[in-house]
Amino acid sequence: MRNDLELSVTLARTVPELPEDTMLAGAGPDDHLPDPVGVEVSGRPATVRTVEGWRHGEGTGPNLYVFTWQPADGFWARAEMQTTSLDQALDHLGKVRFDQTRRCLLAIRPGHLPTGMSVVERIVSLQTDPVQGLRVSSDFTISGGGRELSLRTSDYANRTRLTTTREPNFVSEDETGNDWTMAYGGRAISVSNPHRDGAFSKEEVMRIVDGLRFADRIDDPRTW
Repeated sequence: MRNDLELSVTLARTVPELPEDTMLAGAGPDDHLPDPVGVEVSGRPATVRTVEGWRHGEGTGPNLYVFTWQPADGFWARAEMQTTSLDQALDHLGKVRFDQTRRCLLAIRPGHLPTGMSVVERIVSLQTDPVQGLRVSSDFTISGGGRELSLRTSDYANRTRLTTTREPNFVSEDETGNDWTMAYGGRAISVSNPHRDGAFSKEEVMRIVDGLRFADRIDDPRTW
């Protein structure tokens, strides 16, 4: 994600298995969501829905484009993109590769995980700020044995109460025992149990957080 571009791509075996459009899910009653029209993405037939001047915060932002197509036989893709024109959207989308696998660089990696659990989803978000420079957030979902836990780490971003030590501090647990927030490793961390079944204790959560491994310079991808 950058100031003039935001792109999300999801994959599935069939079109019905593709998740709902996450950006379009925030549409208001006055938003017009047009019918799809035919285009080509990297020489493959596709459809696109265009919403001009998509709402962004209090004002309007770039256009929103939602593409659905088959990048290769055997699977489908849906891409949601905010940018300034259809030509730019198609150019950006043409650079997305589906024919190779690359290691995902991570500024923060989970280390200690409970027995039988593993990371099943990772999301890394990068955003440039004219004052703060590169801002990084990392999301992990760990699962196993009928249990699931989501972790999100981000920079403090105006949360001046949080210190920058590597010791856990300002840890808070909600009354249901399913959500925890804290400062750790110079980051703000939120942990959530999506099943809301009290399957994790605070002590177990803290062991997971204590096992997080941080890059030497989170704001410098060359150190990841």
